[in-house]
Amino acid sequence: MLSMLTQAELIQVLLPVGRLTKAEVRAHAARIGLRTAGKPDSQDVCFIQSVAGRRGFLVDRLALHPGSIVDARSGDVVGTVPAVELVTVGQRRGLGVAVDGRRLYALAVDVDARTVLVGEADQARSDRVAVGRTTWVDAPLAAGARARAQTSAHGPADPCTWLGDALVFDGLHPLVAPGQTVALYQMDDADIVVGSAVAA
Repeated sequence: MLSMLTQAELIQVLLPVGRLTKAEVRAHAARIGLRTAGKPDSQDVCFIQSVAGRRGFLVDRLALHPGSIVDARSGDVVGTVPAVELVTVGQRRGLGVAVDGRRLYALAVDVDARTVLVGEADQARSDRVAVGRTTWVDAPLAAGARARAQTSAHGPADPCTWLGDALVFDGLHPLVAPGQTVALYQMDDADIVVGSAVAA
């Protein structure tokens, strides 16, 4: 299990870039000719080779099972997936199913029941994310505190209210898969991480 460093660990860490922001580090890297200066950020499973993909990485590590795709509105089985373990909440691409021309998104994945519940774009958004396993850089946020939360590697850090066991975004937000890390930032400075949590 991954967790964020706390003050107990951070107090012993020396950071070679000091107080430089990410943009300043990238600019300096470009000035000295480093080829990675403009490389996109990677917070995904970057250690998995693109040739084999997630399936190739996981097939020797856990059993993969076919599953049924169930339409959330009708309850009908509308398709199948070759490996339910590889479907992510919010996923649209790769499901290989559309009903009456509607684009469908994974709303929930039940590995034990071998089912993927799908629905339309309006069902694939919510303003609330239940969380647990919080870790704080310093003091924890108080319930009701304002913050910004980022739920995907390339998504924005959106304004929200911290409730302690959940966060509520100011508007609708793409669904967050259980087990996904939620990064929490200061409300007035999205460059400053205050903590992290795991979607429940």
